[in-house]
Amino acid sequence: MTMKILLCLLVTSVPAFSAIPRPLAGPVRDLRKEIDFERIGEFHLGPTGAMGWMHVSRNSMTREARQILITKVEPGCPAEGVLQEGDLILGIREAPFSEDPRRSLGRAIIEAESEKGGGLLELIRWRQVEGENPRRGKEEKVVVKLPVLGTFSETTPYECQKSIRILDQALARLLDQKDWGRFGDKALALLATGEKKYHPLVRDYLHQAKFAKPDLKISLDDGGLVCWGYGYHNLLLTEYFLATGDEYVLPAIREYAVKISMGQSSAGTWGHGFAWKVTNGGEIHGRLRGYGALNQAGLPCFLSLILSKKCGIEHPEIDAAIARASEFFECFVGHGSIGYGFHRPSLEIHANGSNGMSGNGKNGIAAVAFRLLGNDKATHFFSRLTASLSNTMEYGHSGNSYSYFWDVLGANCGGPKLATAFLKEIDWYHALTRKPDGRFVYQALGGIYGKGLLDPTAAQVLIASMPRRALFLTGKEMGKKPLLNKQEISETIAAGKWRLADPVSMNTEELFSHLDCWSPMGREWIAKHLGTKEGNHIPRLIKLLKSEKAEARAGACSALGYQGEKAGAAVGLLAKSLTDEPIVAIPASYALARISKPAAKVMPEILRAVLDRREGGEMRPIHQAMAFGLGYNPGRVAPLYFDGLLPGLAEEGDPLEGVDRKLLHPT
Repeated sequence: MTMKILLCLLVTSVPAFSAIPRPLAGPVRDLRKEIDFERIGEFHLGPTGAMGWMHVSRNSMTREARQILITKVEPGCPAEGVLQEGDLILGIREAPFSEDPRRSLGRAIIEAESEKGGGLLELIRWRQVEGENPRRGKEEKVVVKLPVLGTFSETTPYECQKSIRILDQALARLLDQKDWGRFGDKALALLATGEKKYHPLVRDYLHQAKFAKPDLKISLDDGGLVCWGYGYHNLLLTEYFLATGDEYVLPAIREYAVKISMGQSSAGTWGHGFAWKVTNGGEIHGRLRGYGALNQAGLPCFLSLILSKKCGIEHPEIDAAIARASEFFECFVGHGSIGYGFHRPSLEIHANGSNGMSGNGKNGIAAVAFRLLGNDKATHFFSRLTASLSNTMEYGHSGNSYSYFWDVLGANCGGPKLATAFLKEIDWYHALTRKPDGRFVYQALGGIYGKGLLDPTAAQVLIASMPRRALFLTGKEMGKKPLLNKQEISETIAAGKWRLADPVSMNTEELFSHLDCWSPMGREWIAKHLGTKEGNHIPRLIKLLKSEKAEARAGACSALGYQGEKAGAAVGLLAKSLTDEPIVAIPASYALARISKPAAKVMPEILRAVLDRREGGEMRPIHQAMAFGLGYNPGRVAPLYFDGLLPGLAEEGDPLEGVDRKLLHPT
């Protein structure tokens, strides 16, 4: 009973699971021989106008696929007459696919659309011979003729004619739409162009919208899932006012700003809804109902408060709310990605995005918010983190449309060159989500999961409009001096590639040389890879624990953890590392839990470190790491690292035997 009570006190968390239909991964089949098995989902194939199915692994990615099965060809599209349902695409030009077919096809489309490519997309097509059993077909080279859009510049979207052409096409499709979108993202896109000819359209929309009425009244007593709409609506209203000076929207901005501030929890967060007074004995700034904080909805609220002040709205509650939110979200700086809610900084990834490192746009929103607050340290970290995670962008709880919308805007806060470097990593994905008519579409994770809640066409207009800096979201009033230099940009992109690196092809020296990576995710992945290498690495890692560079010490902690019980000789130094800088103390906590049983002898030092550590605010990421390191109940929290140190020790007896209760109880 004592053990159960301790674990409950150490960690309290609420799961944020979402049912996700699993792709039927199974073996990688040769589709030339068999297609009579259950297939789920499909993928957009860009301006060809075709859709396709391909093998999806258990992680919802298509890296193992080497064939694309055509499932649909839109009438009148470039692929019509060249591809048909049931065809296979086996490769590009003369070469069969040797990597993820989506990446290969996306980049082939970009090349074909260039002046040099002449619009000729050359594919290897396999078509079944009708009536043949067993299945047999004919392989041949075919050409899909695409419009020539030009070549992306080396500074895209800055000084880039192709980006302008894409912008013009996307704008035309937006103007064709009668629907303004759930969150008004279409209106934001029109404002982002900086073209005043669109202002009357947005003005008419807002003057008719209920959410923008001057007599708007927002209750703090009780309500539903209001934070989603309130945050985005206030973002639109503030950007509109700052672009046009139309005072009609000022009363609504004030009402949103004050009530969003008063509805914030004491921790500086928002949930689906406010910290309702009915839940908190009639008081404001209490606890959030349900499963608590929801950062995907809360961050736009936070950002909208900063923009409200730029509109001239002043109120003590606004200042206090910005300060609380800043303190909460700054807790992630240097430590990991902003997770689902009141979760510790995340270093992991899960297919449904719950508390996953991808952030699904949250890190990007934070970068924009802290840029507007003039917090260079936080802006530097969040813009860099966002740009480094290109290979996680498809993951996201409820769908990745937030990542699609916000990530490039967040990377842009580190400077135009960082945004360009990031766009080069994801250009293939954007190409596949661009349809023949110039609009962009949502691509479900693994072909099946999530919904496109933010309009991808509007997102692309915002991205292509960044050089115009017409909105604060797209760089208005951004300083001319970028936050990252050339070397930092190169290291930013490199850090993200460790996740998908092949550990077999890397030698031990290469891994050791990068253990001091700036990225907490990068260090984690490198440490995992090093854990697969044979040999006694403990002495070298112990020496690295004494490095003058904090990132090197942090990397050594992570790597020692992945050595498991072999690293027993390091537990004393790891316990001492709990008193080091935050970026070292956090991985030291996790390392002691992974080493497990040999760490029992430093239990008093671990408990004393918990008591000696002083952290402000309510998030306290170091204490959270220490708590999770000691133990948690895996059946009651979102998926995390491990069961913890105490559960591991309990396999061989009472893990608290001999521990001073005067030290244990206050811990």
